[in-house]
Amino acid sequence: MKKLMKATMITFLVVAMVMLIIPFTASAAGIDISYYTGKAEADTSWYTGNASEYVLNSADQFWGLQLLVNAGVTFDNTVIKLGVNVVLNEGDASQWTAEEANLYKWTPIGNKGGTLSFHGTFDGQGHFISGVYSVKDRDNGLFHHAKGATIKNFAVVNSAFINTGTTVGASQGNSAVVTRAQGCEVYNIYSDAYIIGGYATGGLCGYAQFDATNGNKASTFESCVFAGTITYTQQDGKLGLGGLIGFDESSVYIKNCINVATISSTGSRNGGIIGCSYNTHITNSINLGKITSADTLYTAQIMGAPNREGNEIINCYYANDINSGLPVSGNPESSGTITTSQATGLSLASFIGANAANLLTGFDFTNTWTTSSEYPMPKSVKTMMDAFSSINFTALKAPETTAAPVTTAAPVTTAAPVTTAAPKTTTAAPDTSKAPETTAAPETTAVTGSGSGCKSEMELCGISILTVVLISGTVILRKKKVQ
Repeated sequence: MKKLMKATMITFLVVAMVMLIIPFTASAAGIDISYYTGKAEADTSWYTGNASEYVLNSADQFWGLQLLVNAGVTFDNTVIKLGVNVVLNEGDASQWTAEEANLYKWTPIGNKGGTLSFHGTFDGQGHFISGVYSVKDRDNGLFHHAKGATIKNFAVVNSAFINTGTTVGASQGNSAVVTRAQGCEVYNIYSDAYIIGGYATGGLCGYAQFDATNGNKASTFESCVFAGTITYTQQDGKLGLGGLIGFDESSVYIKNCINVATISSTGSRNGGIIGCSYNTHITNSINLGKITSADTLYTAQIMGAPNREGNEIINCYYANDINSGLPVSGNPESSGTITTSQATGLSLASFIGANAANLLTGFDFTNTWTTSSEYPMPKSVKTMMDAFSSINFTALKAPETTAAPVTTAAPVTTAAPVTTAAPKTTTAAPDTSKAPETTAAPETTAVTGSGSGCKSEMELCGISILTVVLISGTVILRKKKVQ
């Protein structure tokens, strides 16, 4: 019996020590997932201030990134890698409204004025971020402001970004990835987020700008997919709603991207790829998204409203049976011109399966694009999303645990049997001056087989065993049946 108790204590110590260094993760379809625990200050302990690279290994640490940037840390010349899949909230994001009291509300990384912005590299390493719930009057997004940054290799799924401003200007700026991209490089991104916004709202980016402090470097979006929904129904106006980018304020390059989102707008400047363009260059990209708008002047398959000179549409495609009658680009505004306009409309069936590889002339289906049963995708994005194909993101649930005070953990008081040790007998009572052999009777049936000699999960022939597991600093008491 002493050996059994010693082994139990050793097991307890080993498990407790291991769990102290392992983040609170659970597996869905064999994929490790970290769930946000709702800590008021999240976890910024990973940041030392002098490293060139950091790896975020929990949802709490990812939340901590937001706190650091919004406290003034820009992460210049620093790489932030996502080491786990992250779930910030559970449930179906398509059903979330602006008044969800039981969800953790995200604050975008960076602010409107650019005084707080992310300057480093954020590499998702092929992971997903799920359950983002962000509600603001304006200036929304996963990242709100990034300058000279590289943002790549992740998916934003089952998330909602809701602007509540009641006028065009008051609700401006929204996206699922980086709402104000200033001289940024964004690539290998997928999102199916639900977005409600006004002026300058896009699936991946609200405003695209060049970086005046870095030789007027333009923002670039490459190998990206948006498959969510974008809605604005609060007030008419010239909005700038785009499947990928809402508003190009200076210069942007879009290459090998596809939009399959649904866009519903009461205003104008709506485009399948970009809403309003100043100096936009779109190459080898596709719009298969449905656009609903009463506007007929500045709503189009690819580019809603060319607003300055130098715009280009090169070798792009769209489904002409989805938005029947819509032009490739809307009417020019101000000095808006399109120097090159090469876009071809095909039936939706032309984009499915092997048809795409045969019909999309100029698309590289060896190295860059791949076919699927739904629509063609950049190969890098398809590979990333195939890894999550067995996951229902709306059904993800954090493991249920029951916290208990630390003081109840020690199983001391029930360890030594006293009155039950002596077997019943018809012979004379034993000499009470001698210590009874308390372990002799119970041990004959203690570990002979499954359930033998044990009255319940908590009892092993008179001995109660509790394993204390420490998860993210919380003591959890779990029952364990000992065979």
